[in-house]
Amino acid sequence: MSKKPSVQTPEPQWEVLAKGHRSARLVSTAPLPEGTYTLLADRWTDENDEEHVRGDTLDLDAATATRLGAAGTIAPPGSDWAEEARRTPGARSADARTAPRF
Repeated sequence: MSKKPSVQTPEPQWEVLAKGHRSARLVSTAPLPEGTYTLLADRWTDENDEEHVRGDTLDLDAATATRLGAAGTIAPPGSDWAEEARRTPGARSADARTAPRF
């Protein structure tokens, strides 16, 4: 009985673009695994039309994480980028703030 070779997922790589500039951003340079990430963008609406704002914690599938990571809109939890986003969270839309709660 021969063993199947193990398939290893490459370790996600993150790169800072425009380092030292005000417009610097963190992007992933490899596919990202399913997992928890912090939103860096001011606002993002998921496929269920749920609005998320800067600093929110997101549970993402691999495809969505890879797409958002390549665009520089998420960061790994615990990173300096994620901590900064949580310290300066985004604001929800006016509708969400003024909607009655039941």
